Amino acid sequence: MDEITVPDLNERAYSALAERFGDPSAKLHGVLAPCPKPGMVQVLWPYREVLALLGADDRSRCDDVFHKGEFSLCEFVSNYLRSCQLLGLSISRLEQSLEDNFREAEAHRRLGEKSWSVEIDIEAPFGYFHSSTDVTIHLDSCISYLKIIADEVAKTLPSVFGTPPFSVSRDSINSLWNDALKQTGSTLERVFRSSPRDWLKILSAARGEVAGIRDARVHHGAWFVPIGTEVGHGQCCITIMQSSIGKKGPGYHPGETNWDSVAHSRDVVSDLVASTAGFFSFLDDVVRMAAAQNPALNPVRKNYSKLGHVLVFGPSDFLGSVLPAV
Repeated sequence: MDEITVPDLNERAYSALAERFGDPSAKLHGVLAPCPKPGMVQVLWPYREVLALLGADDRSRCDDVFHKGEFSLCEFVSNYLRSCQLLGLSISRLEQSLEDNFREAEAHRRLGEKSWSVEIDIEAPFGYFHSSTDVTIHLDSCISYLKIIADEVAKTLPSVFGTPPFSVSRDSINSLWNDALKQTGSTLERVFRSSPRDWLKILSAARGEVAGIRDARVHHGAWFVPIGTEVGHGQCCITIMQSSIGKKGPGYHPGETNWDSVAHSRDVVSDLVASTAGFFSFLDDVVRMAAAQNPALNPVRKNYSKLGHVLVFGPSDFLGSVLPAV
């Protein structure tokens, strides 16, 4: 395979973005398929380019809060992408462990054995005692980083459409969304009014609703339950549920505990995929609206600063199933 250089990757990202930018239905953020080469994933991230162009075009709009968000976004995005890779690898190891157990159990049943012993290597770094824990650790990382990234976007987004000081909160994406909707007639109000909020509710639901998967984990002590299911031919599929303790509704009998489990997700990984896709779609709209309002922020300008994509190295299968393809 021919060697791929950094200029080649930059040009590939630029050409892909330019091709898609004119089509309102085309995705701008996500995995650029096919992969440039095995073991390398290229993720388009034009919002980062918009922030770089803003800094070059009008620094008066880039206050300290903006710089805090811009500075950390690149690292958090890279950490999120790597977390998705590690989650995929850990789920694959857990599924493989369950498949091995199913095959061994079947072999013993065929011999008429009702009980048997199993040797476990307690020193194995990714062995029996760690497989389920690893899934939980990397799932925690994914849902946490996705919310962190959204909150860092909240620090930078008002500057894309206006000049400080701002009358909206930039503490989190939730507070910015709520405040922006009160700015009747403003560009920020149009940005958030026209964007579905479903992806954010998956992570962090509004007050009075069942907590989203990130808030349930952080604020309500929710736990994950991996469930393995045989899907035929000795293969196993893992589904991860999330629940927490909550108060029972009216009608419980005296003497019973006044607590019950609350289901936050029947399939956390599927919810992670849906939230990521919605967030990336939200950023697509932001980038297009920013370019329409100020052509200087159009990431397809030929004098682009080569920041509109992120490279990820390693396995791509699971990463490509979590992130939307562009």
